[in-house]
Amino acid sequence: AVCAAPAVPLDTIGGDWQVITDKLWCKGTSEANMEIVTGPDGSKRSLKFDYALGKRPEGSPFADLACKYTEDKDFYSGFSGIKFKMKGSGGKIRVVFISSNVSTWNYWGYIIDSAPSAWTEYAVKWTDLRPGWASTEPLKESLARVTELQFHAEGGKEGDKGWLEVADIGLIVDKDAKAA
Repeated sequence: AVCAAPAVPLDTIGGDWQVITDKLWCKGTSEANMEIVTGPDGSKRSLKFDYALGKRPEGSPFADLACKYTEDKDFYSGFSGIKFKMKGSGGKIRVVFISSNVSTWNYWGYIIDSAPSAWTEYAVKWTDLRPGWASTEPLKESLARVTELQFHAEGGKEGDKGWLEVADIGLIVDKDAKAA
């Protein structure tokens, strides 16, 4: 279900890293864990997320590497996107932005069809994001009150196993933003 990570300077945004699976809300049986491992720069600044998708009575099984924030974060004002480094076993990953402005399952995100086997740097602009499973809220409203950032392993079936490593997560400063 939920497993808390030790403090690690993985990103510049802050938050508490956790593992969440479909066991928590959906009566699923997926398993996952995380550990601090050597990052792309040779330091211990990466989180490795191992998962095994199980049964889920309704819908596809899932497992998440999630960063939860104690206060809502404004990812929109003054920023134009998010950047991070990632490598994995090839599974489909959805980078999801959960917001207190959005009702259940209406999250905006970015889909990576196959996690790369070597460290790859991503720079995802807000204009690259697409509505989630049933999103109806405007992107600007959703990113103004982010409560959680997830790397969501999805699209698999029972028995699928995989891993993902993430490092160097940060927001991209909008060079055109007006000073407040």
